[in-house]
Parts: sequence; C-alpha cells; structure tokens
Amino acid sequence: MADKKSTVFTYNGRKIKIVPISNEISLESNRYYAKAFDTAERGGSPLRPEVEEMLKRRGLHDTTANDAKIREARKDLRVLELQLRKGVIENRRMTKAEGKALALKMRKEREKLSTIGRDLSSYFSNTAESYAENQRLRYYIYATAVDADTGANIWKSFESFDTETDSALVDEVSRHFLVAISGIDEDYEKEFYEIKWLIRMGFMNQKLRLIDEKGRLVDDEGRLIDENDNYIDELGNRVDIYGNRLDKDGNLAEEDVWGLMASTSESDLPPKTGILAANTSSTNP
Repeated sequence: MADKKSTVFTYNGRKIKIVPISNEISLESNRYYAKAFDTAERGGSPLRPEVEEMLKRRGLHDTTANDAKIREARKDLRVLELQLRKGVIENRRMTKAEGKALALKMRKEREKLSTIGRDLSSYFSNTAESYAENQRLRYYIYATAVDADTGANIWKSFESFDTETDSALVDEVSRHFLVAISGIDEDYEKEFYEIKWLIRMGFMNQKLRLIDEKGRLVDDEGRLIDENDNYIDELGNRVDIYGNRLDKDGNLAEEDVWGLMASTSESDLPPKTGILAANTSSTNP
C-alpha cells in the first residue's frame, strides 16, 4: 500500500498527524498480517481461492454483468446531467423545484452506482486473507497516528489501540488515515454536477446537507430534521415522520392513560363517548 500524503487534524484539543507508511511500519505490519492469517485459517475461515472456486461452480464469479450495469448506470447519469444542464423538461424551462428533484435523482443514481459489485465482494469478506488484511490496515492506522507536536505515537502499543474505548477517536483517526492514504479529497462529492447545482441554488449547504429557504436541515422530501437526522417540528421538538411529538428516547410523547392509571375505577378511565358510552349506559342504567 503506497503512502500519499501527511495530514494534521485536531481532536479534543490535541493535534494529531497521520504520517506516511515507512518501510519499518510496512515490515512490522507483515508480522500482524501473518499472525491474523494463521488465526483465521485455524479458526476455519475459508481461503480466497476456495471462495473463488465455489463462485465459479455456481456461475457467480463472472463480473461481465456488473460491468454492464456500471456502463448503463453511467450512461443514465450522463443523460440526467445533460437534462439538468439544459434546464428543459417537456419542451419548457424547468422550475427550480423540478431541477431539485432531478438533482436528487442523480444523487440517488450515483449512490446505486457505488453499490454495484458489492454482492460479489461480500463473499470474500470472511476469508482468512480479508481478516488478515484488515488487521494489517488497523496496524497502519495505529502506527501512522502521532502527536503533531512531539512525534510520539498516539497509542503506546498496537494492543492499546486494539482495546481503545474512545471509539470516536479511533473513527476520526481512521477517517483521516484513509483520506491521506488514498489521496482522495474529502470534498470530492462537491465536484459532481448535481451537488454543485444544489449548493448554487440554495438547496444544500457546504456540508452537503439539504436545507430549506431558511437554511434549516431537511430530508429529501423537505421535512425538517436535526443534525442526527431526527424529524423535528417548527419549534425544534422531536417528532415522528407523521409529525407526532416524541420524547428523548424516540417514543410517543402523548401520555398513555391506560398504562399509567393508578386503578381500574371508572373515575380513572377516559370519558365515555360515542358507541362506548351508548353501550355502557344501556347495560348500566
């Protein structure tokens, strides 16, 4: 795995740097790969050639179909982009609302494109090689994360990284490592035409979150949401998709008179109306 660049970021006030993968780190990672591979193989994990042979017997190893799906998806995306660029629908100028719907359709189609081939690759996720490669990757993340000021490793040992309880720290370091090692800009999505269009027209902010005319976060249907994608009302109270108030645990906030009543006496029950009142009054004159 070739290194691309270094990156520095801050986590809880501490500056952390992702350094390139050195020859020493690469050589040491081989030891963890071999150990993990041996563990997985002894534990019964299949080898990659065995999985490939199984897929060939079942006729599932041919990637031609996926290649055709990718070409077709890219073609569809190009057609949608041309339509959005022209701004014409049914021989008339499209509205901003229609343009937004088209841009969101492009976004969903692009997401589908990225999933093509995952079914095939999922067969290899439990192989001994996959397990060992994942362990090697984890070692890379541990070994390349250092204090930006002192150069000391963030974790004293790979074992301490492996048992780290601050999952947010591990996630943040991992994310920056993958960005540094791949050389891919974190904001690569901003280069897609539909994203540029949504931002330019005020339907999306710089964090690639959909917003309304007041700058509030919304979902694809324009419903208000918070930073965690929970539905909210105009006052910021959490609600369900139908607008019903929810408590902090996501349960309906409406009081449950049946579950909370102290006794079964008639005075504790809700008022009798309609058919219920008529039935009870006829049996209890």
